[in-house]
Amino acid sequence: MYAILLVDDEPGHLMGLSKLLRRLRPDCSLHTAKNGLEALALCEREHFHLIITDIQMPIMDGLHFIEQLPERSEPRRIIYLTGYNYFEYAQKAIGLGTFEYVLKPIDVDKFMTVLERAEKSLGEERERLAEQMKMAAKLEAVVPVYRNRILTDWIRGNPQSQEANAELEGLTAAIEEGHLLVLKWYESADRKEWEAELLRSRVKQWLIEDAGCLDEGSFVFAPDHDRRIIVVIWKQEPIDMHLEAIARFVSNLHPDSEVRLGLSSRSIQILADAPVLYGEALTACEEGFYAEERSVYRYEAGTMRESHPISVDSRDESILTDALNKEVGEIGLASAVEAVVGRHIAKKPYPRPSDLAEWMIRLLCRIAESAELLGPETRAQMIAEIGSMLVPSNLEGLRKFAAERLGDITAALAEARKGHKDNVIQDCLAYIDEHYMQDLSLESVAAVFHFNPSYFSQYFKNKLNINFSQYLTQIRLMKAKNELEQSDDRVYQVAERLGYHDVKYFNRVFKKEFGLTPEEYRSIARRMKQAHS
Repeated sequence: MYAILLVDDEPGHLMGLSKLLRRLRPDCSLHTAKNGLEALALCEREHFHLIITDIQMPIMDGLHFIEQLPERSEPRRIIYLTGYNYFEYAQKAIGLGTFEYVLKPIDVDKFMTVLERAEKSLGEERERLAEQMKMAAKLEAVVPVYRNRILTDWIRGNPQSQEANAELEGLTAAIEEGHLLVLKWYESADRKEWEAELLRSRVKQWLIEDAGCLDEGSFVFAPDHDRRIIVVIWKQEPIDMHLEAIARFVSNLHPDSEVRLGLSSRSIQILADAPVLYGEALTACEEGFYAEERSVYRYEAGTMRESHPISVDSRDESILTDALNKEVGEIGLASAVEAVVGRHIAKKPYPRPSDLAEWMIRLLCRIAESAELLGPETRAQMIAEIGSMLVPSNLEGLRKFAAERLGDITAALAEARKGHKDNVIQDCLAYIDEHYMQDLSLESVAAVFHFNPSYFSQYFKNKLNINFSQYLTQIRLMKAKNELEQSDDRVYQVAERLGYHDVKYFNRVFKKEFGLTPEEYRSIARRMKQAHS
Protein backbone atom coordinates (compact mmCIF):
# COMPACT_ATOMS: atom_id res chain seq x y z
CA MET A 1 0.00 0.00 0.00
CA TYR A 2 1.26 3.50 -0.82
CA ALA A 3 -0.05 7.09 -0.95
CA ILE A 4 -1.05 8.85 -4.18
CA LEU A 5 -1.55 12.59 -4.73
CA LEU A 6 -3.60 13.67 -7.76
CA VAL A 7 -3.36 17.36 -8.78
CA ASP A 8 -5.56 18.90 -11.51
CA ASP A 9 -7.39 22.23 -11.77
CA GLU A 10 -10.14 20.84 -14.02
CA PRO A 11 -12.92 19.39 -11.79
CA GLY A 12 -14.08 16.94 -14.44
CA HIS A 13 -10.59 15.55 -15.01
CA LEU A 14 -9.94 15.43 -11.24
CA MET A 15 -13.14 13.52 -10.52
CA GLY A 16 -12.80 11.13 -13.45
CA LEU A 17 -9.16 10.24 -12.76
CA SER A 18 -9.89 9.88 -9.03
CA LYS A 19 -12.60 7.30 -9.75
CA LEU A 20 -10.26 5.47 -12.14
CA LEU A 21 -7.45 5.30 -9.56
CA ARG A 22 -9.76 4.16 -6.76
CA ARG A 23 -11.01 1.39 -9.02
CA LEU A 24 -7.51 0.40 -10.20
CA ARG A 25 -5.78 0.73 -6.80
CA PRO A 26 -8.42 0.32 -4.06
CA ASP A 27 -5.79 -0.39 -1.39
CA CYS A 28 -3.91 2.85 -1.94
CA SER A 29 -4.46 6.09 -0.06
CA LEU A 30 -5.60 8.81 -2.52
CA HIS A 31 -5.50 12.57 -1.92
CA THR A 32 -6.44 15.34 -4.40
CA ALA A 33 -5.54 19.01 -4.89
CA LYS A 34 -6.80 21.68 -7.31
CA ASN A 35 -3.49 23.50 -7.86
CA GLY A 36 0.22 23.36 -7.06
CA LEU A 37 -0.01 25.55 -3.95
CA GLU A 38 -2.67 23.35 -2.38
CA ALA A 39 -0.69 20.24 -3.33
CA LEU A 40 2.51 21.70 -1.81
CA ALA A 41 0.73 22.26 1.51
CA LEU A 42 -0.36 18.60 1.52
CA CYS A 43 3.19 17.44 0.76
CA GLU A 44 4.60 19.39 3.68
CA ARG A 45 2.37 17.37 6.05
CA GLU A 46 2.53 13.94 4.41
CA HIS A 47 4.76 11.94 2.12
CA PHE A 48 3.28 10.72 -1.17
CA HIS A 49 4.93 7.87 -2.99
CA LEU A 50 3.28 8.72 -6.33
CA ILE A 51 2.35 12.24 -7.49
CA ILE A 52 0.24 12.64 -10.63
CA THR A 53 -0.02 16.30 -11.55
CA ASP A 54 -1.20 18.49 -14.39
CA ILE A 55 1.38 20.94 -15.71
CA GLN A 56 -0.68 23.98 -16.67
CA MET A 57 -2.65 25.15 -13.57
CA PRO A 58 -3.54 28.53 -12.06
CA ILE A 59 -1.93 29.94 -8.83
CA MET A 60 1.00 27.48 -9.06
CA ASP A 61 1.68 25.24 -12.05
CA GLY A 62 2.89 21.67 -11.88
CA LEU A 63 6.53 22.39 -12.65
CA HIS A 64 6.82 25.10 -9.98
CA PHE A 65 5.05 22.79 -7.52
CA ILE A 66 7.56 19.99 -8.12
CA GLU A 67 10.50 22.40 -7.80
CA GLN A 68 9.22 23.45 -4.34
CA LEU A 69 8.68 19.91 -3.00
CA PRO A 70 10.42 19.34 0.37
CA GLU A 71 13.30 16.88 0.36
CA ARG A 72 12.43 13.40 1.59
CA SER A 73 14.54 10.33 2.22
CA GLU A 74 11.74 8.08 1.03
CA PRO A 75 11.47 7.50 -2.75
CA ARG A 76 8.68 8.90 -4.86
CA ARG A 77 7.65 8.95 -8.52
CA ILE A 78 6.06 11.81 -10.48
CA ILE A 79 3.82 11.47 -13.53
CA TYR A 80 2.89 14.63 -15.45
CA LEU A 81 -0.36 15.10 -17.28
CA THR A 82 -0.01 17.40 -20.27
CA GLY A 83 -1.62 18.25 -23.59
CA TYR A 84 0.05 18.40 -27.00
CA ASN A 85 0.36 22.16 -26.76
CA TYR A 86 2.57 21.85 -23.68
CA PHE A 87 4.97 19.14 -24.85
CA GLU A 88 7.99 21.40 -24.21
CA TYR A 89 6.93 21.54 -20.56
CA ALA A 90 7.00 17.76 -20.41
CA GLN A 91 10.60 17.79 -21.59
CA LYS A 92 11.52 20.22 -18.81
CA ALA A 93 9.66 18.02 -16.33
CA ILE A 94 11.90 15.09 -17.19
CA GLY A 95 14.85 17.23 -16.09
CA LEU A 96 13.18 17.66 -12.70
CA GLY A 97 13.17 13.92 -12.10
CA THR A 98 9.74 13.15 -13.48
CA PHE A 99 9.21 9.45 -14.03
CA GLU A 100 7.09 9.91 -17.15
CA TYR A 101 4.30 11.99 -18.64
CA VAL A 102 0.88 11.14 -20.03
CA LEU A 103 -0.83 13.12 -22.75
CA LYS A 104 -4.36 14.38 -22.40
CA PRO A 105 -6.96 13.24 -23.14
CA ILE A 106 -5.93 10.19 -21.14
CA ASP A 107 -5.91 6.77 -22.76
CA VAL A 108 -6.71 4.30 -19.95
CA ASP A 109 -4.51 1.49 -21.33
CA LYS A 110 -1.53 3.82 -21.79
CA PHE A 111 -2.14 5.31 -18.33
CA MET A 112 -2.16 1.80 -16.84
CA THR A 113 1.15 1.00 -18.53
CA VAL A 114 2.79 4.16 -17.19
CA LEU A 115 1.31 3.58 -13.71
CA GLU A 116 2.63 -0.01 -13.54
CA ARG A 117 6.12 1.09 -14.68
CA ALA A 118 6.12 3.80 -12.01
CA GLU A 119 5.03 1.34 -9.32
CA LYS A 120 7.68 -1.18 -10.37
CA SER A 121 10.41 1.45 -10.34
CA LEU A 122 9.20 2.74 -6.97
CA GLY A 123 9.19 -0.76 -5.49
CA GLU A 124 12.71 -1.50 -6.75
CA GLU A 125 14.07 1.72 -5.28
CA ARG A 126 12.36 1.07 -1.95
CA GLU A 127 13.94 -2.38 -1.84
CA ARG A 128 17.37 -0.91 -2.66
CA LEU A 129 17.01 1.68 0.08
CA ALA A 130 15.87 -0.94 2.57
CA GLU A 131 18.89 -3.07 1.74
CA GLN A 132 21.19 -0.06 2.04
CA MET A 133 19.70 0.74 5.43
CA LYS A 134 20.27 -2.83 6.57
CA MET A 135 23.87 -2.70 5.42
CA ALA A 136 24.38 0.66 7.11
CA ALA A 137 22.87 -0.67 10.34
CA LYS A 138 25.11 -3.74 10.19
CA LEU A 139 28.13 -1.58 9.53
CA GLU A 140 27.19 0.75 12.35
CA ALA A 141 26.91 -2.22 14.68
CA VAL A 142 30.01 -4.03 13.43
CA VAL A 143 32.47 -1.12 13.48
CA PRO A 144 32.19 -0.44 17.25
CA VAL A 145 32.38 -4.17 17.96
CA TYR A 146 35.45 -4.49 15.73
CA ARG A 147 37.13 -1.51 17.38
CA ASN A 148 36.24 -2.83 20.82
CA ARG A 149 37.84 -6.17 19.96
CA ILE A 150 41.01 -4.40 18.81
CA LEU A 151 41.16 -2.38 22.05
CA THR A 152 40.48 -5.49 24.14
CA ASP A 153 43.28 -7.43 22.43
CA TRP A 154 45.54 -4.40 22.87
CA ILE A 155 45.20 -4.09 26.65
CA ARG A 156 45.43 -7.87 27.08
CA GLY A 157 48.61 -8.09 25.01
CA ASN A 158 47.11 -10.39 22.37
CA PRO A 159 48.82 -10.41 18.94
CA GLN A 160 47.12 -8.28 16.28
CA SER A 161 47.03 -8.24 12.51
CA GLN A 162 48.63 -5.44 10.51
CA GLU A 163 45.20 -4.06 9.72
CA ALA A 164 44.24 -4.10 13.41
CA ASN A 165 47.52 -2.43 14.38
CA ALA A 166 46.87 0.33 11.87
CA GLU A 167 43.38 0.83 13.26
CA LEU A 168 44.77 0.86 16.80
CA GLU A 169 47.39 3.46 15.95
CA GLY A 170 44.62 5.63 14.52
CA LEU A 171 42.54 5.27 17.67
CA THR A 172 45.44 6.11 19.98
CA ALA A 173 47.20 8.66 17.78
CA ALA A 174 46.28 11.57 20.06
CA ILE A 175 47.63 9.96 23.21
CA GLU A 176 51.28 9.08 23.68
CA GLU A 177 51.53 9.05 27.45
CA GLY A 178 49.18 8.75 30.37
CA HIS A 179 47.45 6.37 32.79
CA LEU A 180 45.06 3.49 32.37
CA LEU A 181 42.03 3.58 34.68
CA VAL A 182 39.83 0.54 35.32
CA LEU A 183 36.31 0.80 36.72
CA LYS A 184 35.28 -2.63 37.93
CA TRP A 185 31.98 -3.83 39.38
CA TYR A 186 32.05 -6.66 41.89
CA GLU A 187 28.91 -8.78 41.79
CA SER A 188 27.89 -12.39 41.22
CA ALA A 189 27.06 -12.24 37.49
CA ASP A 190 28.52 -10.50 34.45
CA ARG A 191 26.68 -7.53 33.06
CA LYS A 192 24.78 -7.89 29.83
CA GLU A 193 26.65 -6.58 26.82
CA TRP A 194 24.17 -3.80 26.10
CA GLU A 195 24.26 -2.71 29.72
CA ALA A 196 28.05 -2.48 29.73
CA GLU A 197 27.97 -0.40 26.56
CA LEU A 198 25.27 1.84 28.02
CA LEU A 199 27.34 2.36 31.15
CA ARG A 200 30.38 3.13 29.02
CA SER A 201 28.44 5.81 27.14
CA ARG A 202 27.07 7.35 30.33
CA VAL A 203 30.46 7.34 32.04
CA LYS A 204 32.13 8.88 28.98
CA GLN A 205 29.43 11.55 28.68
CA TRP A 206 29.76 12.41 32.36
CA LEU A 207 33.57 12.58 32.21
CA ILE A 208 33.55 14.91 29.20
CA GLU A 209 30.41 17.00 29.56
CA ASP A 210 29.52 17.06 33.25
CA ALA A 211 32.82 16.68 35.09
CA GLY A 212 35.00 18.09 32.33
CA CYS A 213 37.91 15.98 33.56
CA LEU A 214 38.60 13.91 30.44
CA ASP A 215 40.89 15.71 28.03
CA GLU A 216 41.13 15.44 24.26
CA GLY A 217 42.75 12.22 23.17
CA SER A 218 41.54 10.23 26.19
CA PHE A 219 38.86 7.64 25.50
CA VAL A 220 36.60 5.10 27.19
CA PHE A 221 35.64 1.55 26.21
CA ALA A 222 34.17 -1.64 27.67
CA PRO A 223 36.45 -4.63 26.90
CA ASP A 224 34.87 -7.77 25.47
CA HIS A 225 36.33 -10.34 27.86
CA ASP A 226 34.75 -8.97 31.06
CA ARG A 227 31.52 -6.98 30.95
CA ARG A 228 32.05 -5.83 34.54
CA ILE A 229 34.90 -3.56 33.46
CA ILE A 230 35.16 -0.12 31.85
CA VAL A 231 38.58 1.11 30.77
CA VAL A 232 39.58 4.77 30.56
CA ILE A 233 42.80 5.80 28.80
CA TRP A 234 43.63 9.02 30.63
CA LYS A 235 46.11 11.40 29.05
CA GLN A 236 46.44 13.96 31.82
CA GLU A 237 47.37 13.36 35.45
CA PRO A 238 44.15 12.40 37.29
CA ILE A 239 43.61 14.04 40.65
CA ASP A 240 41.97 12.29 43.60
CA MET A 241 39.01 14.65 43.56
CA HIS A 242 38.15 13.61 39.99
CA LEU A 243 38.65 9.93 40.70
CA GLU A 244 36.46 10.03 43.81
CA ALA A 245 33.78 11.93 41.87
CA ILE A 246 33.82 9.21 39.19
CA ALA A 247 33.47 6.53 41.88
CA ARG A 248 30.45 8.30 43.38
CA PHE A 249 28.85 8.82 39.98
CA VAL A 250 29.29 5.20 38.91
CA SER A 251 28.17 3.87 42.30
CA ASN A 252 24.99 5.93 42.00
CA LEU A 253 24.25 4.28 38.64
CA HIS A 254 24.10 0.89 40.39
CA PRO A 255 23.89 1.46 44.16
CA ASP A 256 23.50 -2.27 44.86
CA SER A 257 26.89 -3.11 43.35
CA GLU A 258 30.36 -2.45 44.70
CA VAL A 259 32.56 -0.53 42.27
CA ARG A 260 36.31 0.12 42.51
CA LEU A 261 38.64 2.33 40.51
CA GLY A 262 42.16 1.14 39.90
CA LEU A 263 44.73 3.57 38.46
CA SER A 264 47.94 2.36 36.83
CA SER A 265 51.30 4.09 36.96
CA ARG A 266 52.07 6.66 34.27
CA SER A 267 53.67 5.60 30.99
CA ILE A 268 55.37 7.72 28.33
CA GLN A 269 54.65 5.10 25.66
CA ILE A 270 51.13 3.99 26.43
CA LEU A 271 50.66 2.21 23.09
CA ALA A 272 53.40 -0.29 23.96
CA ASP A 273 52.80 -0.45 27.72
CA ALA A 274 49.02 -0.83 27.75
CA PRO A 275 49.00 -4.56 28.76
CA VAL A 276 51.29 -3.83 31.73
CA LEU A 277 49.23 -0.79 32.72
CA TYR A 278 46.02 -2.80 32.49
CA GLY A 279 47.47 -5.43 34.81
CA GLU A 280 48.53 -2.70 37.25
CA ALA A 281 45.05 -1.15 37.25
CA LEU A 282 43.42 -4.52 37.94
CA THR A 283 45.91 -5.17 40.73
CA ALA A 284 45.06 -1.77 42.19
CA CYS A 285 41.36 -2.74 42.17
CA GLU A 286 42.23 -5.85 44.17
CA GLU A 287 43.43 -3.60 47.00
CA GLY A 288 39.77 -3.16 47.84
CA PHE A 289 39.69 -6.81 48.94
CA TYR A 290 41.45 -5.70 52.13
CA ALA A 291 40.55 -1.97 52.29
CA GLU A 292 36.79 -1.79 51.84
CA GLU A 293 36.45 1.74 53.18
CA ARG A 294 37.73 3.26 49.91
CA SER A 295 36.75 3.05 46.23
CA VAL A 296 39.84 4.54 44.53
CA TYR A 297 43.15 2.67 44.51
CA ARG A 298 46.47 3.63 42.93
CA TYR A 299 48.87 0.91 41.87
CA GLU A 300 51.88 2.86 43.08
CA ALA A 301 50.48 2.86 46.64
CA GLY A 302 49.75 -0.87 46.61
CA THR A 303 50.12 -3.22 49.59
CA MET A 304 50.01 -6.64 47.88
CA ARG A 305 52.86 -8.90 46.93
CA GLU A 306 53.31 -10.63 43.60
CA SER A 307 51.13 -13.64 42.95
CA HIS A 308 52.47 -16.72 44.73
CA PRO A 309 50.65 -19.90 45.88
CA ILE A 310 50.06 -20.28 49.62
CA SER A 311 50.81 -23.72 51.01
CA VAL A 312 48.24 -25.56 53.14
CA ASP A 313 49.92 -26.66 56.38
CA SER A 314 48.81 -28.97 59.17
CA ARG A 315 48.24 -26.14 61.65
CA ASP A 316 45.52 -24.56 59.50
CA GLU A 317 43.87 -27.93 58.97
CA SER A 318 44.09 -28.80 62.68
CA ILE A 319 42.40 -25.55 63.78
CA LEU A 320 39.42 -26.05 61.48
CA THR A 321 39.13 -29.80 62.11
CA ASP A 322 39.10 -29.25 65.89
CA ALA A 323 36.28 -26.73 65.47
CA LEU A 324 34.31 -29.32 63.47
CA ASN A 325 34.85 -32.11 65.97
CA LYS A 326 33.93 -29.94 68.96
CA GLU A 327 30.71 -28.76 67.22
CA VAL A 328 31.37 -25.16 68.25
CA GLY A 329 28.47 -23.66 66.24
CA GLU A 330 28.44 -20.79 63.74
CA ILE A 331 30.34 -18.33 65.95
CA GLY A 332 32.99 -20.89 66.77
CA LEU A 333 33.46 -21.83 63.11
CA ALA A 334 33.73 -18.15 62.14
CA SER A 335 36.37 -17.65 64.85
CA ALA A 336 38.34 -20.66 63.61
CA VAL A 337 38.26 -19.33 60.04
CA GLU A 338 39.38 -15.89 61.22
CA ALA A 339 42.27 -17.50 63.09
CA VAL A 340 43.62 -19.42 60.09
CA VAL A 341 43.16 -16.48 57.70
CA GLY A 342 44.78 -14.14 60.20
CA ARG A 343 47.96 -16.20 60.14
CA HIS A 344 48.44 -15.34 56.45
CA ILE A 345 47.52 -11.65 56.53
CA ALA A 346 49.29 -10.78 59.77
CA LYS A 347 51.67 -8.44 58.00
CA LYS A 348 52.05 -6.61 54.70
CA PRO A 349 52.45 -7.11 51.83
CA TYR A 350 49.21 -9.06 51.69
CA PRO A 351 48.71 -12.10 49.44
CA ARG A 352 46.78 -11.61 46.22
CA PRO A 353 43.04 -12.29 46.73
CA SER A 354 43.11 -15.04 44.10
CA ASP A 355 45.98 -16.76 45.93
CA LEU A 356 44.20 -16.47 49.27
CA ALA A 357 40.96 -17.84 47.79
CA GLU A 358 42.79 -20.74 46.13
CA TRP A 359 44.49 -21.58 49.44
CA MET A 360 41.16 -21.56 51.27
CA ILE A 361 39.58 -23.80 48.64
CA ARG A 362 42.40 -26.35 48.94
CA LEU A 363 42.20 -26.24 52.74
CA LEU A 364 38.43 -26.80 52.80
CA CYS A 365 38.70 -29.60 50.25
CA ARG A 366 41.26 -31.39 52.41
CA ILE A 367 38.98 -31.14 55.45
CA ALA A 368 36.00 -32.43 53.48
CA GLU A 369 38.08 -35.29 52.08
CA SER A 370 39.22 -36.33 55.57
CA ALA A 371 35.63 -36.55 56.90
CA GLU A 372 35.37 -40.29 56.18
CA LEU A 373 32.09 -40.65 58.08
CA LEU A 374 30.36 -38.78 55.24
CA GLY A 375 31.01 -41.43 52.62
CA PRO A 376 32.70 -40.99 49.23
CA GLU A 377 29.71 -39.59 47.29
CA THR A 378 28.89 -36.90 49.85
CA ARG A 379 32.54 -35.89 50.12
CA ALA A 380 32.90 -35.70 46.35
CA GLN A 381 29.81 -33.48 46.08
CA MET A 382 31.07 -31.13 48.80
CA ILE A 383 34.51 -30.89 47.22
CA ALA A 384 32.92 -30.03 43.86
CA GLU A 385 30.82 -27.27 45.47
CA ILE A 386 33.84 -25.84 47.25
CA GLY A 387 35.96 -25.98 44.09
CA SER A 388 33.39 -24.06 42.04
CA MET A 389 33.58 -21.03 44.31
CA LEU A 390 33.94 -17.59 42.70
CA VAL A 391 36.54 -15.40 44.37
CA PRO A 392 34.62 -13.17 46.83
CA SER A 393 34.96 -9.41 46.39
CA ASN A 394 36.36 -8.85 49.86
CA LEU A 395 38.04 -10.53 52.82
CA GLU A 396 34.80 -10.72 54.81
CA GLY A 397 33.16 -12.54 51.90
CA LEU A 398 35.97 -15.12 51.89
CA ARG A 399 35.66 -15.67 55.63
CA LYS A 400 31.89 -16.00 55.35
CA PHE A 401 32.19 -18.49 52.49
CA ALA A 402 34.67 -20.63 54.45
CA ALA A 403 32.52 -20.59 57.62
CA GLU A 404 29.40 -21.54 55.63
CA ARG A 405 31.16 -24.46 53.95
CA LEU A 406 32.43 -25.67 57.34
CA GLY A 407 28.85 -25.35 58.58
CA ASP A 408 27.72 -27.56 55.69
CA ILE A 409 30.33 -30.17 56.63
CA THR A 410 29.28 -29.97 60.30
CA ALA A 411 25.61 -30.49 59.39
CA ALA A 412 26.48 -33.41 57.11
CA LEU A 413 28.58 -35.00 59.85
CA ALA A 414 25.77 -34.59 62.38
CA GLU A 415 23.33 -36.24 59.99
CA ALA A 416 25.82 -39.04 59.32
CA ARG A 417 26.35 -39.60 63.04
CA LYS A 418 22.60 -39.71 63.53
CA GLY A 419 22.24 -42.31 60.82
CA HIS A 420 25.17 -44.22 62.29
CA LYS A 421 23.52 -44.25 65.70
CA ASP A 422 20.23 -45.41 64.20
CA ASN A 423 22.10 -48.30 62.63
CA VAL A 424 23.77 -49.05 65.96
CA ILE A 425 20.46 -49.32 67.84
CA GLN A 426 19.18 -51.73 65.21
CA ASP A 427 22.34 -53.81 65.63
CA CYS A 428 21.83 -53.75 69.42
CA LEU A 429 18.25 -55.00 69.13
CA ALA A 430 19.33 -57.74 66.75
CA TYR A 431 22.04 -58.78 69.19
CA ILE A 432 19.57 -58.92 72.10
CA ASP A 433 17.08 -60.90 70.02
CA GLU A 434 19.80 -63.44 69.22
CA HIS A 435 21.33 -63.68 72.72
CA TYR A 436 18.33 -63.08 75.04
CA MET A 437 18.68 -66.56 76.58
CA GLN A 438 22.17 -65.71 77.81
CA ASP A 439 23.04 -63.85 80.97
CA LEU A 440 22.77 -60.43 79.33
CA SER A 441 23.26 -57.16 81.16
CA LEU A 442 23.33 -53.52 80.10
CA GLU A 443 27.09 -53.43 80.77
CA SER A 444 27.82 -56.52 78.67
CA VAL A 445 25.83 -55.27 75.65
CA ALA A 446 27.35 -51.76 75.95
CA ALA A 447 30.80 -53.33 75.88
CA VAL A 448 29.98 -55.25 72.70
CA PHE A 449 29.17 -51.97 70.90
CA HIS A 450 31.93 -49.91 72.54
CA PHE A 451 29.59 -47.64 74.49
CA ASN A 452 30.01 -46.22 77.93
CA PRO A 453 27.33 -48.06 80.07
CA SER A 454 25.86 -44.82 81.40
CA TYR A 455 25.69 -43.26 77.92
CA PHE A 456 24.30 -46.51 76.45
CA SER A 457 21.54 -46.65 79.07
CA GLN A 458 20.42 -43.10 78.26
CA TYR A 459 20.82 -43.59 74.49
CA PHE A 460 18.76 -46.85 74.59
CA LYS A 461 15.95 -45.22 76.52
CA ASN A 462 15.86 -42.14 74.27
CA LYS A 463 15.56 -44.30 71.18
CA LEU A 464 12.94 -46.82 72.41
CA ASN A 465 11.20 -45.00 75.28
CA ILE A 466 11.93 -48.05 77.48
CA ASN A 467 14.99 -49.00 79.50
CA PHE A 468 17.28 -51.90 78.70
CA SER A 469 16.04 -54.35 81.38
CA GLN A 470 12.39 -53.75 80.51
CA TYR A 471 13.09 -54.41 76.84
CA LEU A 472 15.02 -57.61 77.62
CA THR A 473 12.17 -58.83 79.88
CA GLN A 474 9.58 -58.17 77.15
CA ILE A 475 11.61 -60.14 74.62
CA ARG A 476 12.00 -63.09 77.00
CA LEU A 477 8.32 -63.13 78.00
CA MET A 478 7.14 -63.02 74.39
CA LYS A 479 9.40 -65.99 73.68
CA ALA A 480 8.02 -67.70 76.84
CA LYS A 481 4.43 -67.43 75.57
CA ASN A 482 5.45 -69.09 72.34
CA GLU A 483 7.32 -71.86 74.15
CA LEU A 484 4.37 -72.56 76.48
CA GLU A 485 1.96 -72.77 73.56
CA GLN A 486 4.14 -74.98 71.37
CA SER A 487 5.89 -77.40 73.78
CA ASP A 488 5.04 -79.76 76.67
CA ASP A 489 8.25 -79.00 78.55
CA ARG A 490 8.02 -78.18 82.20
CA VAL A 491 7.93 -74.52 83.17
CA TYR A 492 11.39 -74.60 84.79
CA GLN A 493 12.81 -76.00 81.51
CA VAL A 494 11.21 -73.15 79.55
CA ALA A 495 12.51 -70.63 82.09
CA GLU A 496 16.06 -71.93 81.81
CA ARG A 497 16.01 -71.73 78.02
CA LEU A 498 14.95 -68.08 78.31
CA GLY A 499 17.80 -67.23 80.68
CA TYR A 500 15.87 -67.43 83.97
CA HIS A 501 17.73 -69.68 86.43
CA ASP A 502 15.15 -69.14 89.21
CA VAL A 503 11.76 -70.56 88.15
CA LYS A 504 9.95 -68.83 91.00
CA TYR A 505 11.27 -65.47 89.83
CA PHE A 506 10.20 -66.36 86.28
CA ASN A 507 6.66 -67.19 87.53
CA ARG A 508 6.40 -63.86 89.37
CA VAL A 509 7.58 -61.85 86.35
CA PHE A 510 5.24 -63.72 83.97
CA LYS A 511 2.19 -63.25 86.22
CA LYS A 512 2.98 -59.58 86.76
CA GLU A 513 3.09 -59.01 83.01
CA PHE A 514 0.10 -61.15 81.90
CA GLY A 515 -1.98 -61.67 85.07
CA LEU A 516 -1.62 -65.47 84.81
CA THR A 517 0.95 -68.03 85.90
CA PRO A 518 2.78 -69.83 83.09
CA GLU A 519 0.74 -73.01 83.67
CA GLU A 520 -2.56 -71.09 83.68
CA TYR A 521 -1.58 -69.34 80.44
CA ARG A 522 -0.67 -72.68 78.79
CA SER A 523 -3.98 -74.26 79.82
CA ILE A 524 -6.10 -71.38 78.55
CA ALA A 525 -4.13 -71.06 75.32
CA ARG A 526 -4.57 -74.76 74.48
CA ARG A 527 -8.34 -74.78 75.24
CA MET A 528 -8.78 -71.77 72.93
CA LYS A 529 -6.77 -73.54 70.25
CA GLN A 530 -8.96 -76.66 70.50
CA ALA A 531 -12.12 -74.57 70.40
CA HIS A 532 -11.04 -73.03 67.11
CA SER A 533 -9.93 -76.29 65.52
